[in-house]
Amino acid sequence: MKTQAIRKAKLKDLSQEAWRRLRRESIGGSDAAVIMGLNPWKSRLELYCDKKGLLEDARENEAIRLGSDLEDYVARRFSEAAGKTVKRSGYMWQHPDHRFMTANIDREIVGENALLECKTTSIMNRHHFAGGDIPLQYYVQCMHYLAVTGCDRAYLAVLVLNRGFYWYVIERDENEIESLIQAETDFWKKHIEADIPPVADGSDGSLNALGRLYPEKSSVTADIRDYCGDVERYIDIGRLIKKLEAEKTGIKGRLASALGESEKGECAAGIVSFLPVARTSVNKDKLKELYPDVYAEVSETKVSRVLKITERKNLK
Repeated sequence: MKTQAIRKAKLKDLSQEAWRRLRRESIGGSDAAVIMGLNPWKSRLELYCDKKGLLEDARENEAIRLGSDLEDYVARRFSEAAGKTVKRSGYMWQHPDHRFMTANIDREIVGENALLECKTTSIMNRHHFAGGDIPLQYYVQCMHYLAVTGCDRAYLAVLVLNRGFYWYVIERDENEIESLIQAETDFWKKHIEADIPPVADGSDGSLNALGRLYPEKSSVTADIRDYCGDVERYIDIGRLIKKLEAEKTGIKGRLASALGESEKGECAAGIVSFLPVARTSVNKDKLKELYPDVYAEVSETKVSRVLKITERKNLK
């Protein structure tokens, strides 16, 4: 692989902590989609807190473990399907001009100025992979790697568990790379280097990140007169949601009555079903009473800030 990138670090020489530190000191491929607002699981504010070392390192969950364990399998499947030879890179790469941009690529394509990104996902992923539908966060991650390495193209291999194996070619696009570099530069300089957090987007993760940024409580009341319009609109939306939820509940009741003993009903607009669903839940109070030691062992206390907006009554 002919590359413009700088070899920043040899991965096998890094401890887990050293790798995490280097990751926090730069923007990697998975961060690119967050910056572009295309990652449904992480906000820009969370990314900021992560780079500032304010968040705990993500624990390895089953999805992360599975993706790591199956990476080699996905790479072998790609080689079989595409007829190409791949090899491990072994390095963390760094952009020669924008040193805050790094890449940990899964594989290099032998004899070609190209790279391979391996993904494993579940059948719950609703993207139509067979029809060429690639999640935008995957696409942006690959384009970031192309920006850093200088490769001509990226191959994306996706294993959809119990469903199928798919691979795609993502060609280098200079216009998109230029836009991506500009967005990442803005984020790095205006937020990371300037120590100015991005605005919270309202997601649970974003609001939890605010608790990390401002852990100390203050009795001082903030002046938010410039946001009075937001408060009014929030209250109006809340009223509208309540009204629509009430209407929705009424419709569900009428349809359930119309079905009666039937499990399913049809009309030109759609199909309505009314089926028994078994749900299993844990009675926490009973668990605490009967097995207090077990309850204490499995219980976790997490402190977060809750945003509550209350309408002022009888304002003149």
